[in-house]
Amino acid sequence: MLDSLIERIAVLQSTGDATYVAGLFPSQRLKKELNYLREDSNIFFTAITVFTLQEIRSSLSGRSQQIVDDITDKAASTYPLYQNKHGLATYNFYQTQPSHHFPNGRIMHRTQHFKLPDDVDDTVMIYLITPRSQEEHLWLKAKLRLMPIRSKAYPKPGLWHFESKKFTPPGSGKKCQLILTPAPCPM
Repeated sequence: MLDSLIERIAVLQSTGDATYVAGLFPSQRLKKELNYLREDSNIFFTAITVFTLQEIRSSLSGRSQQIVDDITDKAASTYPLYQNKHGLATYNFYQTQPSHHFPNGRIMHRTQHFKLPDDVDDTVMIYLITPRSQEEHLWLKAKLRLMPIRSKAYPKPGLWHFESKKFTPPGSGKKCQLILTPAPCPM
């Protein structure tokens, strides 16, 4: 049963076509209210698929472990396409080499205004699934400490504060500090 599921996942990995480079897993953007469905060539869903497979690898049969290794190798060949456009070891949701943001859309891919910056989710997922040196991990840790916090992104209940940067959560009137270890922000 599990072997057949792993085989099915391997079949879903792109072998390369006009939409998906070889090694990616297909995904779609969906907005039901607008009857909008587009193929969405991005690294995030490939990275979380590989992460999940690596997490269960040790409990799989030898044959399935080899399939997971093949999937991982094919996916890894796509990571440089999503790396920071200036060569930093951070990653973007959409392809940066060459730039290909909001693929298959009608409007947003036509302007630089909608081009996304590199993000923590994609970067951290790729760091979790690729071997990295201690030096690389320390570099990322320092880089993450410098990233701005946008308090609008946090829901009002359960706000967290982080080391070295101060911000005021909306409606609280209290300053919070950016720290490495999260702790509840006083309301």
